[in-house]
Amino acid sequence: MSSTNDVMKTVIDDTQKKSKALDDEYQKLCNETDDDIRNISKDKRDNIREIENLKKTILNQPGEVKYLSNQLMDKKQMQDY
Repeated sequence: MSSTNDVMKTVIDDTQKKSKALDDEYQKLCNETDDDIRNISKDKRDNIREIENLKKTILNQPGEVKYLSNQLMDKKQMQDY
């Protein structure tokens, strides 16, 4: 009977160790995913800010707006053919 108890205890201990290892790995992956999400969100905010600044810069240069408008119209006409 004692050897059965020892085997059961070993199985339970091994299972608990494996469960803890899996839980630790899961937590690590969750933390990495959270970090990735934060980094992507920051990059997105930075990109939006940069685009807005570029738009402001271009709109403050009327000659540039006219040039870009002409470029877009030419491109659209080329696509129509």
